[in-house]
Amino acid sequence: MKLFDLIDLEAQLAWDRGADESAIAARDAAIAARLSPEDRATPARAVAAWLEALRVDEEGAFPGKAVARALRVLSLLLAIFGFFVGAGLATALLAYDGTRPINVMDFLWVVVGVQLVLLLVLVLAFVAPRVVEVVPFIGDVRAILRLAYRRLAARFVGTRGEAWAAAFHRLKSRRSLYARIEPWILLGLTQTFGVAFNLGVLAVLLRLVALTDLAFSWATTLDLDAASLHRVVEALAAPWASLYPEAVPSRALVESTRYSRQIGAYLAESGAALSGGWWPFLVAATVTYGLLPRLAALVLAHVQRARGLSGVRFDDLETRRLVARLTSPVVETRGTGRPEEAPILDASAALPTLALGEACVVVLYRDVPAERPLLDEALRSAFGVEVREAFSLRGAEPEAVSTIGAMGAPVVVFAEAWEPPDKSVLGLLRALREALSPRTPVVVALVGVPTGGGYGAPSDDELVVWKDRLASLEDPFLGIEALGGSR
Repeated sequence: MKLFDLIDLEAQLAWDRGADESAIAARDAAIAARLSPEDRATPARAVAAWLEALRVDEEGAFPGKAVARALRVLSLLLAIFGFFVGAGLATALLAYDGTRPINVMDFLWVVVGVQLVLLLVLVLAFVAPRVVEVVPFIGDVRAILRLAYRRLAARFVGTRGEAWAAAFHRLKSRRSLYARIEPWILLGLTQTFGVAFNLGVLAVLLRLVALTDLAFSWATTLDLDAASLHRVVEALAAPWASLYPEAVPSRALVESTRYSRQIGAYLAESGAALSGGWWPFLVAATVTYGLLPRLAALVLAHVQRARGLSGVRFDDLETRRLVARLTSPVVETRGTGRPEEAPILDASAALPTLALGEACVVVLYRDVPAERPLLDEALRSAFGVEVREAFSLRGAEPEAVSTIGAMGAPVVVFAEAWEPPDKSVLGLLRALREALSPRTPVVVALVGVPTGGGYGAPSDDELVVWKDRLASLEDPFLGIEALGGSR
């Protein structure tokens, strides 16, 4: 699956959320009838074929390709910006008017030292992400990139802006589904800037070396002698010492090029003659500690993003239902005497039930009637599951929630639809999610006023209220179903 497929999927699911269920069933039944056995083999193939069919039927309506193009443009803009920032910084650090030589300590600190620190932060971001959250500016950079991407994408989608807005909102609320994708996209953007930055530094450095006569020196107020500095630069040059020995500063070069601003001259008579000898070391240091780590991180980001996209599991509740519509047997009739024609699909067929396994745990919230036969019948007809155990809760009762979490089974929370969802029910749902695994389904089953020994059906307005409120939890494995009566 490509990035634009994922965006189109979220956009279509957002549209379907407010559509008529019978219309969705008829549309997807028609698409399912055209799917080959290979298309039905896996959820990923079924979803991809479904999207392709919708693109043919609704040409130009999807925002995915435009948004993916915006990402490429943002990457290009960051590359251009990074190159000129690197070139500008190198021009400032390597400025030489023939009177005072360039201090290699400044260059090493800014170009090598800062990048080593950033490389350490990059490693920590993946090894210990919580540590990085307290580092200033890191979160700001990510927020700026997200904002820039959204704004740029909005320009590219044009008339499909509403579709992109819906998809972006869903992607944000369903971030846990794509936790293996978004960080690599952001890393790819930052490392594109980093690679271009180092290329800009190298371009200016090599241009000045080739076309001008540069003079280098080193100076410091610290108690640092030539022998100590030589040991430092030798350690820095260790990665390339055997491949490019000319880029390892000699002891003589270090001793000769120490500069004193007080007297305005090199401390050694041979300093001026040897002052140009630092440039191979600076080039090698920039490549080794700047360009290559950024390039490796950029390649890693693209590889991991591709793996994340190909590894999307399509096991959240909405996508499960979509896959069920595409792969479940289709109700059909065939006219006599016309066997060669395609089957006539039963457009009135109900949406398939949501598969929750063989048994689930039931939570009866507050005053929902608890008669066991009533529960069994409701669950069998709605989900095809049996009741493993039932709990009557009025909120997030720690002991009961812990017991439910230990069972590890899907949870169905029965709630009265006419009671608007308050902090208590939201707290219960949060507590259940914390006790269960992140991908265990939790379904809120809304029932209306009891009628004749059964559950009544909730109204459309009640469903809207509950859906809007539960959306704030941003839990893709939290579903909502209307039970009772006939809808």
